[in-house]
Amino acid sequence: MLLTNKRYTYLFVFLFFFFEFSYSQVEAVIIDNEGWAKGNYIEIGIGRPGSFGARTENKPASFHENREYLTNKFGFIANPQKDNWIDYDGDFFTPGIAEEGFTLEINGVNYSNNSNPRNVSFDIPGKVSSASTLLSSCYSDYSQLFWEGEIENLQVKRFYNITSDGLFIKMSTIIYNASSETKRNLFFMHSVDPDNNQVILNPYEFNTDMEIISQGSSTNNISFVSASQPPSFNVNDLGFIDDSDGSVVSFYALDSRSRVSYGGFFNRMASEVWNGYAFTTAEGSTSTQVDEAISIAFNLGNIAPDETTVFTYYYILEELDVSFDPPPVINISHVNPLPCEPDTGQIIAIGLDPNENYTTGYTFNGIPSTPEIYTADTNGSITLSSLASGMYSNFTFTDALCENEIDTQIEILSSFTPFDATLKVTSPLFAVSNAVEIIVVGDGEFEFRLDEGAYQTSNIFSNIGQGLHHFYIRNNLDCHEIILEKLFFNYPSFFTPNGDNIHDYWSIESAASLQVLKVSIYNRHGKLLKQIGSNSHGWDGTFNGDFAPTDDYWFTLHYLDDENEERIFNGHFTLKR
Repeated sequence: MLLTNKRYTYLFVFLFFFFEFSYSQVEAVIIDNEGWAKGNYIEIGIGRPGSFGARTENKPASFHENREYLTNKFGFIANPQKDNWIDYDGDFFTPGIAEEGFTLEINGVNYSNNSNPRNVSFDIPGKVSSASTLLSSCYSDYSQLFWEGEIENLQVKRFYNITSDGLFIKMSTIIYNASSETKRNLFFMHSVDPDNNQVILNPYEFNTDMEIISQGSSTNNISFVSASQPPSFNVNDLGFIDDSDGSVVSFYALDSRSRVSYGGFFNRMASEVWNGYAFTTAEGSTSTQVDEAISIAFNLGNIAPDETTVFTYYYILEELDVSFDPPPVINISHVNPLPCEPDTGQIIAIGLDPNENYTTGYTFNGIPSTPEIYTADTNGSITLSSLASGMYSNFTFTDALCENEIDTQIEILSSFTPFDATLKVTSPLFAVSNAVEIIVVGDGEFEFRLDEGAYQTSNIFSNIGQGLHHFYIRNNLDCHEIILEKLFFNYPSFFTPNGDNIHDYWSIESAASLQVLKVSIYNRHGKLLKQIGSNSHGWDGTFNGDFAPTDDYWFTLHYLDDENEERIFNGHFTLKR
């Protein structure tokens, strides 16, 4: 079978690095809610807002010195010379107030998560939730950090990936609309003030050379902006030249929705960056020795309810042109089922070859699935939908030439929120018309229904007749429902002891919420005629062997209530002959 040029190149590169660099150092870890990841030639720190710039004091021992100066931020460093970190670039945050971060704009409102020493923003609540290393049977191993947040019911999931031998940081973002309304006019922007190697230059040099190499509106759909600094031939204390190859940091995307620019500093308005208001955006534009930011932006349009949008871009930390062609790095995330719809979970894989067919499989709760063929969309993503809650693992994505195995676990959780409910009868015992209050323990908004009636927001029911009734309580967050039963009963208002076996005896029997201890029966003058217990057939209408006359009679009931407390109830009934 013939390999395409692209795949042949990947295979050659993979084999070369396998034999030349078998010591591959991929590592990922979370320390104090911040993420750290590294390969052989790149090391990064992701702060709590999901932007680059973790606290230097938490730097893992295996990471190299980031030359931090005053800012206490570790962003990213790179070793393009591949000389065992003798001559390397970065950090990109030292000294000064260099900033890095991203903004999501929703219908004109901008939410920014940025890191810099003086002006940190954290508008989108979230956290670094996982750090892992993944193995690929076709390409390089890679380390991965995963940040997830939410704003206005938009779930934002961001992946940061570093291959073992690459000189790029792949950043993939998934935005899912978990609301019931269309989110309109979405823009996304990522910006960095690329101070690069200023800390090792003499004197400090804040300026960089800017170039718009390609714009996403061009025929190749590539957005590419670069900021670079020239070499520094100062000799350091170890006798090595500080930076013999200079340094470069670029934004790159293969996406027609993307635009790149340079200009500004504390950039926060995503649509303005995309539209190029007060920013340089013309393809081929250059500026030398300026202290400005570079940015990449995406026009995402509208996102309907239960819809997902995916986009990917890169930091490239070596001198490259538009021929940049990184190997695939597959990221997997999930969406939990919608409220009231238990089998609507999703698993989304991104980083695949666009428009390529993949035979996809996984294990669900320990049972292998039946492989199915999916076609990656134009952005290289596949969505597995209509998934039930449970544990998914051992993913495979196999095309005509390669099998990608992703050994990770994803748990899809139902939106069920536990709650409990009890009935409190607020009407007197043996009332003709009964009333109930439903007491709910748990979080959420609840609705209530009696028998086959309509749901209501009130937890109080009245005018309930005798007999067995069912009370339904549901949580509006997830439609989970529980059912309570209650038997309402009354004592007989009359009896006819004439020997026809119909109403020949009068009694009060124990029920679910009434335990009869004893019943004492009196005539209208208060004379005790009969005392019956819980196991008695009842009173047959006689006293000392004589028939009691037609009349009204009174009784005293001793019983145990729902809380096992002894109580007394007084009432009357009629004997008819």
